Amino acid sequence: MKRRPAFVSYAMELSDINLETITDLPACHLIAQLINVIEALQVAIVKLQVENQQLRDENARVKGGSGKVEWLFGTCRDEAAI
Repeated sequence: MKRRPAFVSYAMELSDINLETITDLPACHLIAQLINVIEALQVAIVKLQVENQQLRDENARVKGGSGKVEWLFGTCRDEAAI
């Protein structure tokens, strides 16, 4: 008996959606708007992730940790020592 995987992902990328193939015009406009919202949210998420990491690093430095380590010219330099 052949086993099926426990989890199969059929994820679709936004770029896989071809709006020209959608014949229902109101649905096409709605899907286009939703795609725009999703893309804007993806950009916002990336910006917030960067800000979150910066705040985590700053918090670690304030608490006495070194935070993120910066690599310069093949040597490791702690940002807290700057």
